[in-house]
Amino acid sequence: MVSLRAGIFASLLAFSAMPVWGACDIPGPSSAAKPKRDVTASDLIGLRDIGYPDPAVYGGPSPLALSPDGRSIAFMISQADPDANVTCRALVVVTLDGDRRPHVIDRGGETITVTDVKRGFMVPGGFPEVVVAAWSQDARWIIFLKRMGGITQLWRARADGGGALPITKSPVDVERWTWDGDRRRLIFTSRPATLSVARDNLLEGRRGYLYDARIDPGTVVTPQLPDTIPVETFSVDPGTGEVRHANAVEEARLSNEPIPGVPLDAVAISTDGRRAWTQRTSPSPLAPSRIRVTDRAGSEVSCPASACVDGIVNLWWDRDGWLLVAKRLE
Repeated sequence: MVSLRAGIFASLLAFSAMPVWGACDIPGPSSAAKPKRDVTASDLIGLRDIGYPDPAVYGGPSPLALSPDGRSIAFMISQADPDANVTCRALVVVTLDGDRRPHVIDRGGETITVTDVKRGFMVPGGFPEVVVAAWSQDARWIIFLKRMGGITQLWRARADGGGALPITKSPVDVERWTWDGDRRRLIFTSRPATLSVARDNLLEGRRGYLYDARIDPGTVVTPQLPDTIPVETFSVDPGTGEVRHANAVEEARLSNEPIPGVPLDAVAISTDGRRAWTQRTSPSPLAPSRIRVTDRAGSEVSCPASACVDGIVNLWWDRDGWLLVAKRLE
């Protein structure tokens, strides 16, 4: 396990430190020695991000997707290009068999940002969402979200670099997705009614917008989309693109998946079935979390210590269930 982690870390470190590429073209790693110099602002801007760009954000999904055979990992990278005023993106595969050179299997796409729900409206933010790829069962394909032309779709790319194609042709953003139980179809959600709401907003704009609760002047100058737009769940065949409405089993499977942009709470189960978990102190997804446990009498107890609040990323019970160990970021 130590050698595997060391190999992954060495691969990611070498890849993130490679020089800035021009026009979003991603060269391979270079072994040529270069003279040492001071780090500049351009060097920092040109660093390649894997996962969240802000190290202070924790508890979210891992950006690394391990292949079913355990031989490769896939991940998305992002790098700012100040000259073009864009963020370059690429899907990368790194093998773990000693040949740890990164292989770029897809390039391009727009940054997918987190959408916050504020005062009952969906407010697009500037913080990038972590795009987590997923492998097919035979490890031949990698599924991921990609945004082109202002719409986020499901894509699949050949793991050997043989090309990438969109799976869905949704008229609105694909928001969440997962594999079904047999890993033969993909389950995803979207909000098709968004089109009619946006159309009504456009028609209203021809007469002049009423500056009511729908408009936040500090964010946008047009009505925001309400969070009440229905979320619909669909099932798609990744090979043919055939789409149908999801059944109850498929909807339940997707509902158990983490919500993008919302940090995951830590949970631990003792040998006698008691739970320990972190619970946010307010509805905001960025609110600090506090450790709570189920005691031996079955009651929920909140840990009063200051060390039990904020920065908790994992929890473990000891073998007898008497001691709870927490990993906390300072």
